[in-house]
Amino acid sequence: MGPGLLDQYTIKRFRSDSAAYQAKIINYSEEQEIEYSITADQDSAVKKAIEAIPVEDWKPLKGREGACIAERERFGS
Repeated sequence: MGPGLLDQYTIKRFRSDSAAYQAKIINYSEEQEIEYSITADQDSAVKKAIEAIPVEDWKPLKGREGACIAERERFGS
């Protein structure tokens, strides 16, 4: 088998739906210093993490009236 895409390119950013909400994917992204965004089902653990984000960290999301975003280096740190 010849070289694959991952042999030719470096992944710098990754965005996915809840299918990627897995420790293996998150840990790999952290280890490889890949910026990532994963949409997750809002179970009690996710809601607790969201509620722990300080109010001043929330910023308006451009192009999405009434929506906000809080970008964090690592949740739970």
